[in-house]
Amino acid sequence: MFYICTMDFTIENYPDEVKAYLKSYYDTLIEMNFFAENDVENNGPQAFYYVAGPQFMKRWINGDLDVLIDEDDSLELILKQTIAMGLMLSLKDKGMIGMLDDENGEDFFFTTALGKKLIASQK
Repeated sequence: MFYICTMDFTIENYPDEVKAYLKSYYDTLIEMNFFAENDVENNGPQAFYYVAGPQFMKRWINGDLDVLIDEDDSLELILKQTIAMGLMLSLKDKGMIGMLDDENGEDFFFTTALGKKLIASQK
């Protein structure tokens, strides 16, 4: 059984410290022109909160939120995942892919009829 995807891109339910970290990193990404440089201006901010929020929350629970700053690999992975998710959300907005939750609440993407038609036209 599958469920309609209800991705939460907000940070309202996070503790204040986590929200502050997310906002700080988001503001830095805006200053660096990160979203524009990676062609994810429209969906990049949503993607960032979707990807980074749970990661920051896990670190906060473990008491090592500050460690993220020192671990370039972790931050680099979050940024790469943000770009990928931003692109996926763009394709979703264009109707080329769809998104659902599986029975475990995990999000997954699938190619829509329009996406399959566009793929077939490229061959």
